[in-house]
Amino acid sequence: MQGYFFSANGLQTPGLDVSYKTYLRTALTSDDRRQFDLATIEFVSQLHDGHTFFWDTWLDQSSQPLRFYAAPLGGYWVVQSSFLPSLKAGDIIASIDDTPVEEFFQQRQRYISASSTAAQRHSLFLLPYLSPEQFTLTLDGNRNVRIDREKFKEPGQKTDGRWLKPGLTAYVRIPAFNQPWFEQSALDS
Repeated sequence: MQGYFFSANGLQTPGLDVSYKTYLRTALTSDDRRQFDLATIEFVSQLHDGHTFFWDTWLDQSSQPLRFYAAPLGGYWVVQSSFLPSLKAGDIIASIDDTPVEEFFQQRQRYISASSTAAQRHSLFLLPYLSPEQFTLTLDGNRNVRIDREKFKEPGQKTDGRWLKPGLTAYVRIPAFNQPWFEQSALDS
C-alpha cells in the first residue's frame, strides 16, 4: 500500500477531525482489505487534492480493467477509447445497470481524489475498483453492451526472465504493461 501526501500547512477542511475519527472507526475495525482500502481512499479524497491519494496494488490487481474510457463531453458521458468491439469511441453512455451515469458517478465520487468535481468526473472510468465486475451499459439509442471483466483475464501471460550472461546480461519478457503485477513480476525476476 502506498500513500502520497503533500505539505498541508494552512489546509482549511471543515470537519476533517470528525471525518478522521469516523475513518479510524472503520479502518481499525475492518478485517476486509477492500473495505479498509475504500475507507482510506474516501478519507484521503476529502482533501480535494489531485496530488494526495492512497493506492493499494492489491486493489488494482483484484479488479480487472474496464477496457474502455469514457468522460463527460458536452453534457454527455462519451466513450473516448475502447478495446471492446461492441463499444466505439463516440458512443454515448446513458446508464450503467439502469443507473444514469451521473448518478453512478455521484455514488462513487467520494472515492475519487481530485482537486475539482470536473477532475473527479474525468477519473471515474480510470479506477476499475469503482465499477462492478459485470455490468450493462445502455447507450444512447437503447443499445446495450454487456461488460464482463472476468473475461478480460489474460490466462497464461506472465513475466519471465533468465540470465543470458550470469551476473552481466539478463533477458526479461514483460507481456504487457496494462496490469501492475507484470511490473512487479519483472522486479521480482
